[in-house]
Amino acid sequence: MLITKCIKERLTIIGQGLGILLIVVPLFIMVVDIVNTTNDTATKLTRVESKVDINSKAIYFEEASRIQADTLEREERRSDNGKILIKMAEMQISLGYIQQGVDEIKIANKEER
Repeated sequence: MLITKCIKERLTIIGQGLGILLIVVPLFIMVVDIVNTTNDTATKLTRVESKVDINSKAIYFEEASRIQADTLEREERRSDNGKILIKMAEMQISLGYIQQGVDEIKIANKEER
């Protein structure tokens, strides 16, 4: 019976050890899995942040380029409008001279009659 008691105590200790291992090992595996998932998530988040930064910069530069192009286009239109106004003023002066000549011809015709 002495051997049986000794074996029983050892089996109890072995059982308790196995029980602890059955609890600790899965917990350790879960912790490792959580750490890996966290690292993967952090890596993915960093990639997403990088892509967001790149896209934000691209959008900013595209917007700046459009604003600059719009400004240049407006300036060109103003320049073209200025040229048109100058041409119109020149035409108005020419029309004034023509009208003056027509008036002089009318006056000359009335005087001849």
